[in-house]
Amino acid sequence: YSNTWIRGIVGEVAGCSIAYPGNKESEMQRAWLDMTLDDDIRAYGSPMPMKEANNDEWYIETVATFPQYRGRGVATQLVKHVLNAYKDEKWSLNCDVTNEGALSVYKKLGFEANSKFDLYGHIHYHMVYKAN
Repeated sequence: YSNTWIRGIVGEVAGCSIAYPGNKESEMQRAWLDMTLDDDIRAYGSPMPMKEANNDEWYIETVATFPQYRGRGVATQLVKHVLNAYKDEKWSLNCDVTNEGALSVYKKLGFEANSKFDLYGHIHYHMVYKAN
């Protein structure tokens, strides 16, 4: 849980983020595979079947907001939290090129696309944080 952050609103979970050092990605993959999980969960496969992070970056794997809390700054607060908690790190994330809402949030926060690549059959931007 050391790489997961939760944002609550009035006692309810509104969203979460997951981030980690890119050079630890394969270690996290092994930890997932070593977990005791129900067969129905394990049937989904590995959550990280391919490397997404560069070794020299801290990588924001997930930013998720429940639908009823979207538009209330939850994603922004989650991303700002990890950026502030680890100010001296180089930060990155990947975002589907068609996800206009997420792209808008990330650009406002200071992320810039520096490449495009295929991730799980969808084109994504690899975005790097440019501190303001």
